Order: sequence, then structure tokens, then C-alpha cells
Amino acid sequence: MIDVLPRDVLKTLEANSLVNLRVWEKFADRLQSGTFTWDDFIVLSSQKPGTLLLCRPVSAGSVVSETALVMVEVLDVPMFSGAISYLKQGFNLNEEEADALACLMSGKAVFDKNWPSRAVWQAVAKAGAPGPAELIRLAASLVKEHASDVAIASGAAMPPSGTLVIPGGARTQYLRLGAETGKSVVFMHGLLDCLAGVLRLQTEFRRLGFRVYVPLRNGYGDSGPVPKGDRHLDVFSEQFGALMDREALQRPILLAHRGGVVFAHAVAKRWRDRIGGIVAVSPSGPLKTIRDFATLQGYHRAFAICSSLARPLLPVLMRSWSRSVRRKGVEVLLTRQSSTGRLDADLVANLNLAPLLRHSHDFAMRQGGAGFIADVDLIMRDWRPLVSGKAGAAPAVYLYGSEEPTSEGTRDISVTGQNSQYRVCEGADGTLLYTRPELILAALEDLANQQAHAEGQKAALS
Repeated sequence: MIDVLPRDVLKTLEANSLVNLRVWEKFADRLQSGTFTWDDFIVLSSQKPGTLLLCRPVSAGSVVSETALVMVEVLDVPMFSGAISYLKQGFNLNEEEADALACLMSGKAVFDKNWPSRAVWQAVAKAGAPGPAELIRLAASLVKEHASDVAIASGAAMPPSGTLVIPGGARTQYLRLGAETGKSVVFMHGLLDCLAGVLRLQTEFRRLGFRVYVPLRNGYGDSGPVPKGDRHLDVFSEQFGALMDREALQRPILLAHRGGVVFAHAVAKRWRDRIGGIVAVSPSGPLKTIRDFATLQGYHRAFAICSSLARPLLPVLMRSWSRSVRRKGVEVLLTRQSSTGRLDADLVANLNLAPLLRHSHDFAMRQGGAGFIADVDLIMRDWRPLVSGKAGAAPAVYLYGSEEPTSEGTRDISVTGQNSQYRVCEGADGTLLYTRPELILAALEDLANQQAHAEGQKAALS
């Protein structure tokens, strides 16, 4: 028996619309008459945006009574444009099944003798759910997850973050991207565009099962201040080891972008066989000759020259650069890396990267650009002796665009010897991470598959 009047129930649940009232009354009539089954359910739309109410009969637990209670489960479903298309593709639904699922997810399904419909049951089977109610719960979870991923990839939200402290007090902020479980990847960010390129790949990382961590070097974001002396590389390597221990990372792949490659090399040297491989995207090599400076443009060149000839002026130049970015728009962080008039410049212009680039600029400037300046000091000299030596057996893939200007030392930076591959994308420039993400993801998959194959062979021989 139902002891509360339907209208009062719906008012309490903030779902007292006329459509909900009709559905609820039919559901309540069936419960009161005892003609229900324990698999019955209805879905009501709440007055709270993005919320559904899943109502199901449950036993009151009485031995002498057939009393049924109604369990109401509140589902957070942030429906967005393309949500049903996302579920349709994920569950491999046809149009009729997708429409039936959309009707369920909107809270407008009609509770009658044909409920649930044949199309609903077909969707249940394709999704591998035990029943329609479980399908709704699964779909709600996936939509919520995907909405969060899209928000991160578009710059509307930031991913979860953590903090770790190594002995000596150096603090590191790190972000978590991708799937909750899967092959671990650690991203070594560059300087100017910092995090934008990797945040944009959030949906792809989850789809491919990569669990991605992004440690922010000292002087960036909420990480600690830049270490004194020449300990920038050593401290980061120690922080990387602490990250592996904290998150239980098993031979992670290092994904490094531009200036972040030097830090990937330092980590590979320090941790050797605990590293699963390196994917280096548009790596910045050391500047060894005057001709190398000609490969840089605008503020890139100004920072390089200032670091070499007028180091004390770097903070002043940093503030000038930051003002220029705010005045011209954060898009200049990338347009300086693309070849004017070429296809990639047009692609970058159409990607709507401004929200992501604003996050990157904020992380770079949160400590007055201290991390950026420290990185410039390191990268603008021949840093190869600092990372030379045995780096273990981890394979490495170096990705370049055929149109990106490179210094004399750029393609002479491998520390993994015969395990290195050089892949050149014809027609691409220095914005490879943004305009050719499929190449980066393919390289990560290649290294992950190689590692899985090697581990399988090792297990077979043991």
C-alpha cells in the first residue's frame, strides 16, 4: 500500500509536473492494486536541471503483508548536446533504440501496458545491462563522466589535482587526467602553452584507457618555488619518483612536449628501468649556434637572447610578454608556433583553444613566471651533458612536423640509442600536439602494446 497521496509525494520530490503526475498515478495504482512486479520502474524529471528520479518498488520486509515501498534514486544526469549520440555510439544503438533511450533519459516515457517497449529491451541487451533500470543508471553515469571530460577538454573545468611533498620540503602539484584505471602516462609540459595540449585530449585518454598524470614543475601553478642553484632537474626527478610511489605507477610512459623533453630525459636517466618509454612531441633541442636562434620567432627569440646575454632582464621581459599575451589574446601562445599561411595555422585558429590557453597562462604566471624563467635558463644552454648516460632499455618515439623550424641540436637529443624512432609528419609544424593528436595517441598505444607484449613474454618464460 502507498500511504502518501501522489501529488504530495511529487511535491516533496520537486517533480510535480502534469506529465510526472500522470505517470506517477498509473505507477501508484498498480502498486496499490497489487498488480505490480518487482521489476517495475518509472523515471520522473525533476525541477532541478540535470536530475532524474528513478522510482522502483521494494519490499517492506513484512512477512504478513504485501506492502511495497517506493525507492527513489536521484540520478545526476547533466544532459548536453550530443549526449544521446554519445550513448548511441557507445552502445551501438539504432535510431529506434536511441530514441527510446532518449525518452527514458528525458523523464517523458509513458508508463502503460507496453512499458518498457521492445526498443528499450533491445538497448538493454546491447548495453549488457541486467534490466532497463540498470540501463538508465549506467547511461546516467556515462553521460555524467563524458560531460566532465568534455568540460575539461574544452577548458570549462579543470581536472582533479593532488599535492605531494618530497624530503626537504619541495612541493609538487599534479593533475589527473584520462581513465581511472589503465596504462599510466606522465606528461612533461612545455613552457609557453604549458597544459593546453594535454587537457584537450581528456576524452581520448579515457577512450583509449590511459591514466595520465601532469606534475607541474617548481615555479608553476601551486607547486613549490624554483630550487636554488642548478638543482632544477634533480628536484624534478625526485618529485617524479615520489609521484610514482604515491600513485603506484608501473613503468609509466613519459609524454613530453617541446621544452618538457629535457625533463623526460632526466627522469629516464634517473629511474631507468622503472620507465616504460618516451614519446617526445616537437622536442626543443639545445641552442648551440647563432644560426639556431634564427629558428625562433618573436618573444621566443627574445627570451633566448636575453637568457644568453642579459639574464637579469628576464623577469622584466617576462612581465612584458605576459602583458602582450593579455592584450593580443592568449591565442598568440600558439600562433607563434604555427607557420603563417599554412594549413596548420588555419586548424589552430578553428580549434577554440582560448579557454585552455588561459589556464596555461595562469599556471605559468601564478608565481610571476619563475618556473618559466628557470626552464628558459636550462633549455637555452646545451643541457645534454646533464642528462647523458645510460637511460635503461625504454623505447622512445620522437615526433616532428616537417615544417617546424629546428635547431642544429634538436634532432641529436636521443638518450635511448637504438631504441629510438624518429617520425616526421609531412606538412605539419610546431603545433603537432594540437593539429595531429592522432599521431601522439598512436605512439602512446605503440609503446603500451610493446610493453604489454614484453611483459607477456617475460611471464611466459618465468
